[in-house]
Amino acid sequence: MDSLASDSQMGTLMPRVTKFDDQESPTWEVVRDRLLSMQDETGVTLEVDDETALIVYFFTSLGYFVSGCAVGDRDYFNLIERSLGDDPVTAFLGGDTNECPRHAFVSPSLLLKAVETYYLTGQRDSDCEWVPAEDAIYD
Repeated sequence: MDSLASDSQMGTLMPRVTKFDDQESPTWEVVRDRLLSMQDETGVTLEVDDETALIVYFFTSLGYFVSGCAVGDRDYFNLIERSLGDDPVTAFLGGDTNECPRHAFVSPSLLLKAVETYYLTGQRDSDCEWVPAEDAIYD
C-alpha cells in the first residue's frame, strides 16, 4: 500500500498533511516558508487527521522543537539532533517552562528533512532520530 493518499480523479499522489494551523491543504512551499519564518517562541501544527499531528515550536536561541505522532503511532515522539549534546536548556513549551536536553532543539536543515517526509507520508522520517516524547524533557 502506498503511504501517500491518492486522488483517484486526477491520478496523482496527494500529501498526507491536510491542515497546517488554519490552512486547509497547504502546499509544501507554504509549509516550508512559514516554518523558516517563524517568530521566536511560536508554534505551528501539521495535521494528517484528528489523531495524527506534528507540532513545531521555534526558539531563536535554540532552534526547532518537533513533537508528534505518525500514522499508526500510539505515542508522541520528538525529533532530536544528538550532535548538539544533552546539556540542559530551558524553554517555554505548550504553556509550561521545561528543562530539555539541548539536542531536542534541531537545526533548520534537519527540521525541513523531517517535516517534508511527514508532510508527504504522515510518517516520521526513518533517517532522522526520534525519541519517545518523555525523553525530550528532563522535568
